[in-house]
Amino acid sequence: MTLLRLPRPVDHIFEQRLRRVYPERADRVLSALEELRGGARNDSRFGRRMVGQGPRWEMMAQLFRQSCDRLGISTSRDKDLCRQHFRRRGQLDLGFC
Repeated sequence: MTLLRLPRPVDHIFEQRLRRVYPERADRVLSALEELRGGARNDSRFGRRMVGQGPRWEMMAQLFRQSCDRLGISTSRDKDLCRQHFRRRGQLDLGFC
């Protein structure tokens, strides 16, 4: 599961647009985002950029896993990926799949 990432140049634009489109919800959305990031809207450290922390994040992750299980969607990252569908046109098949 991936958390919304707001790099510094995008943060201001996101907040402006959020306040324009959803003025009554903007403070709650920004507060929830900061709660998931430990008080900040962005964490640029590698490995922490796209994930959250705290009880709200755990609840969201649990809900995501339960929904995937219910719908039969695998969330395992241990699968062997096959690259046969990602070849560029004219690229040789080297038999990695």
